[in-house]
Amino acid sequence: MLLHCAQGHPSDAARAQVDALLSQPLRWTYVFELARWHGLTPLLHHQLSTHPQVPASALKTLRRRFQANAARSLQMTSELLRIQGAMETAHIPMVAYKGPLLAQALFNNLTLRQCYDLDLLVSPEDVPRALGVLRELGYPRPRQADHLPADSSQFAVIHPAHHTIVELHWLLAPPRHAYAFDMEAMWQRRERITVAGTPFDTFGAEDLMVLLCTHGVKHFWRRLHWLVSAAELLRVRPDLDWDLVMREADRIRGRRAVMLALYLSESLLEATIPPFITAHRRASIRRLAHQTYGWLFHTPGAIPQDLDPPGALRRAWFQFYVREGVREGWAYGKHRLRRLIGMDRQTASFAEVVRTSPDRLGRWLERHRKE
Repeated sequence: MLLHCAQGHPSDAARAQVDALLSQPLRWTYVFELARWHGLTPLLHHQLSTHPQVPASALKTLRRRFQANAARSLQMTSELLRIQGAMETAHIPMVAYKGPLLAQALFNNLTLRQCYDLDLLVSPEDVPRALGVLRELGYPRPRQADHLPADSSQFAVIHPAHHTIVELHWLLAPPRHAYAFDMEAMWQRRERITVAGTPFDTFGAEDLMVLLCTHGVKHFWRRLHWLVSAAELLRVRPDLDWDLVMREADRIRGRRAVMLALYLSESLLEATIPPFITAHRRASIRRLAHQTYGWLFHTPGAIPQDLDPPGALRRAWFQFYVREGVREGWAYGKHRLRRLIGMDRQTASFAEVVRTSPDRLGRWLERHRKE
């Protein structure tokens, strides 16, 4: 059901499948919870709100959930406008991406995409001033804000009153993910989009495609709405410069991540992908896709608790294999090893690691046995 409703413009075959599914008894509570997890409540409402076969009680619940999400999206848009104005007053160049801007770009409708946070990018040297602006707007100062953590790419802060999450980035991916985006070139290729009458700088469509693909890999493609974003970008921007997309993907050693996202978009959401992509599919992409299917589609009745899928060893294999080279795979593997032995925190001493290793290893083995 969700796959067919996840298409912004479903095909006749998808509509027929929805009709067939609605003729059967459905566990609507489970459908709604899956839609919430996958970030597809707005699209589910968009496709089913006028369908005559949807039970009145289910439609009432779906409408209520849609309205709650719409209110949240509009509140976050209002907050983004407030932050944009404050950053401009402070003369801090900023690029906003994903969130309300992606809803506007893909659907021309701020209420058709679930937004979880506001992603903002500033230059590393502007981070202290940007944090100061956010603090004046009511956001708390993050811990370790006196310096940029070497193993991170962002500070996340939550407004205590309306609970808006702002992720202030100075890089687009943590160093452990080994995707070294060319920030200067992306800044030169930025585009302007108008949201609620206000222009915003955001990433060009080609850079956005690469960013969406690598972001999905970061989270194991656990939620369908990330894939919907990539598929919708293919639809609304048929003029994508694919030479630029693949050149940038190759530069950050992320071609396999892009190919995987396109493969998933076509196989699950009927997206139309470039012929040269289809002609160069590899067995490695299919293996990664099949691994993703196993994580994406849940055991009936079970809703995931977090973004990390079960199977620590399978997760490590996936993140290693999706990368183009040994160096990039080792960067991620080293990060996972450091977390395993307790050295992910900068304050952890070697003596502390040795002292707590038996307990930590026991907990890890117990988790892995349950998985």
